[in-house]
Amino acid sequence: MKEVFNPDMGLFKASENKISIQPNPLSYIVPDHLVHFRIFGRLIGKAIIEKWNIDVFFVKSFLKLILRNYIFHENV
Repeated sequence: MKEVFNPDMGLFKASENKISIQPNPLSYIVPDHLVHFRIFGRLIGKAIIEKWNIDVFFVKSFLKLILRNYIFHENV
């Protein structure tokens, strides 16, 4: 699954610390980039719900956004 988040694909980019990744603002140049993000989002959501360990490090702001949305929807 780590290959999916490879910055060379153009959908994600490495952060300044070169350890974590974040969505690439230039991802629109990748054909069907929104479809890819939707699929990746579902995979990440499934991993969170099923408590799978994914060896991918997101920047803190992106991770907070993901987890905040997960916590909000779970309490509804």
